[in-house]
Amino acid sequence: MKRAIPTLTLPGIVLSATIVAALAACSPTDRQEARTETAKAANSAAASAEKAAERTGQAVDDAGITAKVKSSLLADDQVKGLSINVDTSGGAVTLTGSAQTAAEKQRAEQLATGVEGVRSVRNNITVAQGPVTPANGSGTTMKK
Repeated sequence: MKRAIPTLTLPGIVLSATIVAALAACSPTDRQEARTETAKAANSAAASAEKAAERTGQAVDDAGITAKVKSSLLADDQVKGLSINVDTSGGAVTLTGSAQTAAEKQRAEQLATGVEGVRSVRNNITVAQGPVTPANGSGTTMKK
């Protein structure tokens, strides 16, 4: 008799965690606590996805990568993770949304590039202070 493997709904978990973070982000203390809890939830979901993938011999799926990237963005003090959207297809991550500075945009790209399973990062984040140019970090980063 075959044993059923439970289906994980990572996008649902990440969305719920993001909503909790948005609602709880009233004070700096609440905001940090929300980031921590969101990061824990996303990491837990990603870990569950990795375990399921190992059992079935499949690679970590794009939803797990998206969860890990979003978790990294939300947990970082230099990046406003709620202002950045993450999409993943075949390990290629696309970042969209807005950043207050070029440094925040570059940091988001750096965090995404550092996530296991990410093959490349397309950084389409716009900087609120002006148009996106090569000087403020526009472009695609390929992992080596």
